[in-house]
Amino acid sequence: EEVDNRPARSQYKVISTHGHNKEASLVRVKTMTGRKHQVRAHMKHLGSPIFLDPLYFDVTKQASILPDAILHASKIETQKNKKQQPAYRFFLHASTLNIKRFGIELEADIPAWWKDTIKKLDN
Repeated sequence: EEVDNRPARSQYKVISTHGHNKEASLVRVKTMTGRKHQVRAHMKHLGSPIFLDPLYFDVTKQASILPDAILHASKIETQKNKKQQPAYRFFLHASTLNIKRFGIELEADIPAWWKDTIKKLDN
């Protein structure tokens, strides 16, 4: 799938599904190229846009399936946004970042507010 008229490749794997009707999935995506919005565009192309993504997720089309847990997640306050305008949250997180040229490899667990939201989805 092209992104911005340039070739782009991603691999994905469903890690887990959540919600009473399995309406939400936790997906690991590995990018083979580095295009802007690559993961976001590819997930939309697959028919599973990143939840609450302001660019690729159409809230008006999805309003009937918005579980309360997800709406809850969009209102969670963090230390960062306490001092700023309310942030528009969506479910995209870089769990690893590898910059081979500089020998840099970073890892980060999913945010606590995701874990809270997943628990609410599964209840």
